[in-house]
Parts: sequence; C-alpha cells; structure tokens
Amino acid sequence: MIDYQSILDNIHLEAKNSTEKGEVASYIPELKNIDASNFGVYLNMMDGKQFKTGQWDQSFSIQSISKVLSLSKSLQLVG
Repeated sequence: MIDYQSILDNIHLEAKNSTEKGEVASYIPELKNIDASNFGVYLNMMDGKQFKTGQWDQSFSIQSISKVLSLSKSLQLVG
C-alpha cells in the first residue's frame, strides 16, 4: 500500500526547506498580496480517502495552478 501522506509530507518539507525559490509575480494584482511561503497539497482519492499537507485549506488564485493544469492536459494529449 502506498503511504500517500508520507509522500506529501516529504514533498512539503523539501519545498519548505528549498533555497531555490522564485518570486511572486507582483504585476498580477491577485498574486502580489499573497504570502509567498504558502504551499499546500490536498489529494482526494476516488475511494474517499483524503491526504493533505501544508496550507492546503488556503484560498489561491487560479494563476497559481493554471500552468500545471495546462501541462497535464498537454501531456495527456501529446504524451
């Protein structure tokens, strides 16, 4: 059985301790006022199990995730 919680917790710890971080895009009004240290993951399985770490319950602007969604769809279509 895969221990998703441990995997997410390790990802969160690595991201939190990383020294290679970008900057918040201050030219996007919705993003310029956010806390750059926020990082969260929420995984909802089809069987109803839920795994979460970090600031998973914080609201965020779609700019924060839109590129990941576009990349995922592109990889699905193109491979």
